[in-house]
This record gives sequence, structure tokens and C-alpha cells, in this order.
Amino acid sequence: MNDLRFAIRQLLKNPGFTIVAVLTLALGIGANTAIFSVVNAVLLRPLPYKDSSQLVMIWQGRGTPVSPLNFLDYEKQNRVFEQMATFNAGSLTLTEIAEPERIRTGLVTADFFEVLGVRPILGRTFSSGEDQEGQNNVVVLSHGLWQRQFGSNPKIVGQTVVLDKKPHLVIGVLPSDFAFSVPGVFKPADMWAPAVLSRDNAQRGNFYLHVIARLKAGVTMQQAQSALNLITQQLAQEYPQALSGVGARVVPLHEQMVGNARTGLLIMLGAVGFVLLIACANVANLQLARASARQKEMVIRAALGASPKRMVRQLLTESVFLALLGGALGMLLAEGGTGLLSKLGPANLPGGTTDGISWVVFAFCLGVSVCTGILFGLAPALQLSSIQLNESLQDRSGGPAARMDGRRLRSVLMVSEVALSMILLIGAGLLIRSFVQLDEVKPGFATKDVWTVPLELPRFSYAEAPRQAALYQQALERVGNLPGVDAVGGIDDLPLTSDRDANRFTIEGLPPFDPGQSPVTQIRTVTPGYFRTMNIPMIKGRPFDGRDTSSALPVLLINQSFAQRFFPREDPIGRRVKFGLLSEPSQWLTIVGTVGDVRDLGLDANADLEVYVPYEQSPLPYLNLVVRAKGNPTSLAAAVRDEIHGLDKDLPLLSVRPMEAVLAASIFERQFEMILLSVFASLALLLAAVGIYGVISYSVSQQTRQIGIRMALGAQPADVLKLVLQSAIWQTLLGAAVGLAGALALTHVLKSQLYGVGPADPATIGGVALLVFAVALFASWLPAHRAARVDPMEALRYE
Repeated sequence: MNDLRFAIRQLLKNPGFTIVAVLTLALGIGANTAIFSVVNAVLLRPLPYKDSSQLVMIWQGRGTPVSPLNFLDYEKQNRVFEQMATFNAGSLTLTEIAEPERIRTGLVTADFFEVLGVRPILGRTFSSGEDQEGQNNVVVLSHGLWQRQFGSNPKIVGQTVVLDKKPHLVIGVLPSDFAFSVPGVFKPADMWAPAVLSRDNAQRGNFYLHVIARLKAGVTMQQAQSALNLITQQLAQEYPQALSGVGARVVPLHEQMVGNARTGLLIMLGAVGFVLLIACANVANLQLARASARQKEMVIRAALGASPKRMVRQLLTESVFLALLGGALGMLLAEGGTGLLSKLGPANLPGGTTDGISWVVFAFCLGVSVCTGILFGLAPALQLSSIQLNESLQDRSGGPAARMDGRRLRSVLMVSEVALSMILLIGAGLLIRSFVQLDEVKPGFATKDVWTVPLELPRFSYAEAPRQAALYQQALERVGNLPGVDAVGGIDDLPLTSDRDANRFTIEGLPPFDPGQSPVTQIRTVTPGYFRTMNIPMIKGRPFDGRDTSSALPVLLINQSFAQRFFPREDPIGRRVKFGLLSEPSQWLTIVGTVGDVRDLGLDANADLEVYVPYEQSPLPYLNLVVRAKGNPTSLAAAVRDEIHGLDKDLPLLSVRPMEAVLAASIFERQFEMILLSVFASLALLLAAVGIYGVISYSVSQQTRQIGIRMALGAQPADVLKLVLQSAIWQTLLGAAVGLAGALALTHVLKSQLYGVGPADPATIGGVALLVFAVALFASWLPAHRAARVDPMEALRYE
């Protein structure tokens, strides 16, 4: 306690030093705590389900969903899973309320909630048999929908709601903390309904179900994988055309939900760790400068019998207490920072992003603060405690050895700051260059003045394909006649918004594909005006038009990649394709044209195989209208909504969204990561500049008398300037060299985050090196310039 009281008195005696040190440490510790809170929520904390380590997802090969028939066979022959279930995204329109609302709905088999171990707060979840045709008109509400649309009515269970103009019985309400999602696969749903699976009319090669399962007690992941491999091999022998070479993969649910977020979060955690090290170096330099003023105090303590160990303990107590003050302020900054990350960061991270400062995060902050205090306080403490008593009594500066040790330590700290900031800046520079390259990629379609309108029809009132087609045709005509509209079309899934499809196909006249090597393609359903609206070029043949009706010859368009792969030296027009395998009962479609490639899976992904079918020949209850128009966006949106509502007042009025926003959303995660790392790198450079300024300023103050002697003997201000800058430049160059070596060793972890640039991009490295050198030179020039203007007579009297 005596050490602590003395530490507090010392810090209060030097408020300037204390404030600067606490603020510097708060920035470093706060940044680390904020990022760790996200890392804890996403990577470390168990999923909020019963025995979540037992939960797995099952894929057909690498990232391919499971076909209904395969799932039913897996479920029947399963010996390693306690329960299995499927889930997929859908939607239902809630009507007979003030404003119809399209509800994001999870379509699941009956055991889904049992697999997760989730219990409703009201009512029950689905029971066996309710995922059968005719028994599936029941729903479970999310807590949010229950509050928003039903006013938290405690008697909602047993009441009927109208969905897609058909009555459904509400059987349960889920807890407020239940928000099941899988990044890139499934977004949180507002309502849940049973999915009906049947062996009737199902194709073995139609892969679209997402499967979740719970391991039996005592079953390991390896045992589950082996058992599933055995079932898959048996099915492949029974259905060789459909499943030969098709495997199955068991993935822990936590691993699936974390996805690509792990790499990005660990990069950010490493970045803020570097920022903290630079902050430590800065405070250590402040401590070293302050140590000079305390040498007399330490000499007196030593003379009075204080041991070096006792003095180190006292000095470390001061450093740790200082770090704890910085940690306390950093905790407040982290609280605000985590809130900002939750609002501005990607919405698809598992666990949200963070639920604030938990006890785990608090313990992390406390531990980092203590370790930081020891880190920046140990070297100055050891230096002060090792002062030679005899030398110090004769030399107020602590003796030549102490002065030399101090200079070396400050030089090491300065070199370290430059090196660490160089590594961070190169990483940020690579992400910036990568984002610029990505931003310049042409997606293959127009975005300027193009607007999107999602429109989904109630499945019960528009169950027949002719009704669906008629309404969409009227919607296209009405919207197309609005003032300022140049073109209008429709597509089932907008580019850059859907996952990769896995649709097998057969080409007439080509040899059968090798078992297990059957290619897959994206299938898009479009209306005739889609390609004109999106400015997707026709390469060969004709676009869809009025000839392609439901009674006409089935046709399709292929993209350029499809044509180049399968028809490299021949005209594809007139050739026939069918989806599924040769033996499966599906119709042949005739190719009537080739269109330009679209980067449908992302700007950083090459164009995939893609085919288009006309809407009238392949009707769906949902379509995204695309409208090319100039004028006031607000007026356009209101006019589009009025026209669609005029067709059916029970259709939900969805948002009118610019295609530019769709494009921006597809690269938002990369942009956010780039901005975050750039902020940390800029903070590191600022702290490094302050540290360099402090080191050179202290060095100048220690050499003031020597500078005065030089100037009295005829040295010019330019000579003094050169003398001071020379040392700073050499240390900067050494730090840059160390930083460059470190960057080359570490930036390979960014490889998966880069596009169009390599981890050792010369332009980025050269630009960062010039920036670091310029900032270091400026930070050194300020004290050097002050030294060059010193009055020789004043300098000679300086002590």
C-alpha cells in the first residue's frame, strides 16, 4: 500500500506526464478491448444453443446443399446423429392487417428446434407430422414479430393469422435471444413454418436443402464423417449416375457460422496489438525522460539502503497503476467502440457482433493493462535501479553508462515504433489498393439509374402459374409506362445477392460427363426486357421475346463462359440442354442465344457458368423488377408502389433500391475491413510520430550544452540541423528496414483478403516507405529546427 500511495503522489506531482501517458495507453488498450469483445462474441463464445459443440451442418461435397432424397436416406440410415433437420429461407405475406407485410420465414422440418435445443416462451414448436402436406398450416413467431405486429399478446397461441391469404394457426413464440443465422446461407427469420419433404417428384440431383444435425453422446466428428461417408458410398452404388463421386461433409456449426470472419478478426486483433505496442514504446520513452529527473531521488534511496529489487517494485507499481488508469479510460472508449462496430459493421457475424463489455472482456482489459504496465515500465525501472552510486554522486546525469544505456534504449524504442507502424501501413495500403482494384471491376451489367423492386406473390392466392405470369406481365407494363422509365425487366435473383446454385445439366450430342465430375450451372429466370434494362450485351442469337410463351418450344440463353467452355469452336445456337442427368425425366431446352458474362457471385469471383430461361416458360411466385429511369428517386419509388398496389392491395409494398446500393453491399465487408485497418494504421503512425518527436526532443535537450559549444566554435545552424537529423534519419531507415522485413513475413495472412494485388506489392511498399520517412523526417525536423536556433550563451549555461 505504501508503494501505491507513493505512486499516486508521484503521478499527481507530474500532471502533464500523467495525462499524456493515460491518453496514449487508453487509445491502445481501448482499441484492443473493443476488437477483443467482437472476437470473443464471434470466435470464443459458444453458440447460444444447448450443447452447441455437438451441432453440425452436413454438405454434399464442398459447400453444396443436400438433395431431399439424400436427406431422407441419411435420416433413415443414420446411426451417429441424435436428430437431423433441414432449413431454408422463404417468405409469407401477412395480410388482414393495416399494411400487408412480407415476412422472412424459415422453412424447417419438424425436428429443427429440437436439434438446436430451443424452447419457446409461449406454446410449442413443430411436432412430428406437421411437416407433411396438408398438416403444415401452423407457424411459430419470432419474439420481434410477436412484439411488432401482435403487441406482445400473451394469448396469441391458438389464434389464426392470414398468410398468403390462407389461415395459419400460431402454435408458439420463440425467446428474444433466438436469432438463428448462418452467414451466406440463412438470415434471421421473423417466422417459422414447416417444410414439406416428399419422395414424390423429387430428383436425386436437385441439391438445395441445408441440413443441421446433433451428434449422439460420445460420437466424435471423425466418427460422424466416417459413418456419413459409408452411407454416401452405398447411395452412390445404388444411384451411380446421380451420386457417383459426390461426397458428404460434416462441418461443426460454429465453424460454419464463423466462416471467413475468423481471418479478418484475427488480422484486426493483431493490428490493435501493434498499436498497443507502439503506445507502450511511447510511454516507455516518456518514462525514460522522466527517469533523468528522478536519478537524484534513486541515488538517495540507494544511499539510504534501498535495494535494487525494492526500487524496481516501487517503479513498476507506478507503471502498472498508470496503465490501470489508461485501461479504465480505455474501457469507456471500448464501450463506445463496440457500439459503433455493431452499428456500422457487417450484419452477418454470428453472435451479432458483441453484447457489450462482459466479464470476459473486462478480465481481458484488466490483464492487458497489467501486462502493458509491466512492459513499458520494466526497462526504465531496471535502468534507474542499476545506477552506480559512486558515479552518480559525482555526475548529476547518472554516469556515462546510464546515459549510454538510456540513449540505446530510446533508439531501440524509436526503431520499433517505425517498424510496427510500417507493417500496419503496408497492410492497410494493400487492402486499399485491393479495394480500388475491386471497385474498378466491371460487373457485366449497368448500375447507374437502375432501380430494383422485389415482388413476391402470396403462394396460395397465386398458386397457379398463369395467375403469376399475368400479374407480373401487368406490373411490367404499368411500371414501363411511367414517366421517365426507359426500360423494365425482371429476374428471380438479382446479381450479387444469391448463393451459388448447383444445377447439373446434360448437353445433347456431347459425351456424358465423368462420374463425379458433372459441371453445375447457375439458372436465372428472366423476362424479355431484363437484358436491355441491365445493358447486358447479346453476343450471338436473339434475346427472349413474345415468341417464348408457355406453349412454345422451351428455350434458354447461355452466358459467354458457358459457350466458350462447351462450344469453343462451334455455334451453340440450336443445341439442346436439359437440367439434371440424362436418365432424369426433364425436358430439353434449345439454345437461342449467348449473352455477356455477369459476375453474379461477387466482383472478386470470375463469371460462373450461367444460363437464363424465360419467365413465361418457368414461372415463379417471386421476381425482382429492374427499372432503368432518370428523375427523382422518391417520386419514382412512390409511383412504382402505387402501380403495384393498384394490381393487388394485399401485395406488400417493398423497398425500391438502387442497383448501385446492391453493388456496394456486395463489397461492404471488404470496405469495412479496409477502413478499420486504415484507422488503426493511421493511429499507429500518429503515435509513432509523437514518439519520434519525443525521442529527438529529449536527445536535443540532453545535448543542448554540446550544441552551444559547437556553435560558439563556429558551427552554423545548418550544421546543427544536419547533426540532429542525421541520427533520426538512420534510425528511421533502420526501423523501415525492420518493418519491411516484418511486413513481407506477415502480409501473407492477408492473401485471402486481397484482389488484384500481391502481398509484396512494390507500389504499396514504396508508397508506405515514403510516407513513413516523410512523417518521421517532419517529426524530427521540429526539435532539430529548435536546436539550430538555440542561443550559444544560453546553451553554455544550460544544466
